[in-house]
Amino acid sequence: MINTTLSKLKTVIASVQPQVKDVVKEGLKNRFFLRNYSTDDYEAIKDIPRVPVFLEKDEGVIAVSHPIDFTYRPKLTKDHIIKVVEDTQNEGAVVGSFCMSQKNVKVFGKEKKLYYVFDYSVRKDYRDQKITTLFNNHVEKTMKQEVLDNPECPPFFYASGTKDNIATKKRMSDLGIVPFCTQVQSGWKVDTKIDLPALPSDIEVQVRVEESVEKINKSWTNAFKDYNFTPMDFSDILDHCKQYCKKTYVLQFTKKGSNEVVVESSITIWNQDLLYTLKDSNGKVSPHRQLICCYSVGEEQYKDLAFQYLLKKVHNEQLKEGIDYLFIGLPETDPLIHHFPLIPGIRSLQFNGYLNVNNPKDQELLKEAEEKKIPMWNDPRDFGSLFLYKEKNEAQSL
Repeated sequence: MINTTLSKLKTVIASVQPQVKDVVKEGLKNRFFLRNYSTDDYEAIKDIPRVPVFLEKDEGVIAVSHPIDFTYRPKLTKDHIIKVVEDTQNEGAVVGSFCMSQKNVKVFGKEKKLYYVFDYSVRKDYRDQKITTLFNNHVEKTMKQEVLDNPECPPFFYASGTKDNIATKKRMSDLGIVPFCTQVQSGWKVDTKIDLPALPSDIEVQVRVEESVEKINKSWTNAFKDYNFTPMDFSDILDHCKQYCKKTYVLQFTKKGSNEVVVESSITIWNQDLLYTLKDSNGKVSPHRQLICCYSVGEEQYKDLAFQYLLKKVHNEQLKEGIDYLFIGLPETDPLIHHFPLIPGIRSLQFNGYLNVNNPKDQELLKEAEEKKIPMWNDPRDFGSLFLYKEKNEAQSL
């Protein structure tokens, strides 16, 4: 493979670029070539299954999503690459791809470059050819070059995968990218109206849809100021991904007879249907939404009640809009995780967050974050295919 320069990493590969081939000789006999994606490769890549084999065999499946266009997800981040693999012994057939995005995030209040490695996809009939070695070699070269270029502040390399995904564990282990947090995917069926909780007699509630992007940005910046891995600027989400940020609900509790706000909670609806098509086991398309940037700030005694009230109200609003499923991804250290899933019946899936740390100082800071249970902000752009399965006790009874 050729060395990847930072300027190339900052180029949107979906645009037309010279097709420079990367050759990896070790173990692959010069048969396979890794190169930049071009629009001519789309048809060959688009139908490769994104669901791990072990999940395909799960008898408790309710619904699984597949990307409408596999290039949409990397494009959620301004700086990204898409690489594809050619088989020279099969008329240059394109048989796999992977993506890597670059973000500037805040960790312990300081800016840090983060590479997110994702969407390792290989045609089923090529999955015994060690093609992912090509992907890993490219990532490894990028990692080494970044350490050389930035020895005092090398970037993080991040990936995620279900805890049961042995293949992902091995790929990340080969790169020295190790588990550092547990993330949880929670979802539920939106098929019944839920009663809202009773409120204290001295509390008044107001729920509105916030239209001002500037106000949302300010609120998110404040609510997530103590989180790690937040964007340096939430405009990365609110502006660059504005078509996916469908609606932001804001709730405020005030004391009766005054304008004193004692708590504020918020939920933003991310339109996952623009990225993925969710189909149930009968092939029926099911509208679905991701909940993002959820927070509840203010007086401790009201925070849980306020968020519960808002979550149930949002559920009822989505029911009116004909949405079938709601879901969220959160680190297990998030203070709101105990609110999910809102309704039982769908199995919550645990994911490993994998991270490569290149200097002792970063290792100490992350160890401190783990000990203090400092939450990691969950980026909606990182969410790939959605797997919805019956809770195990229900699946076993079928």
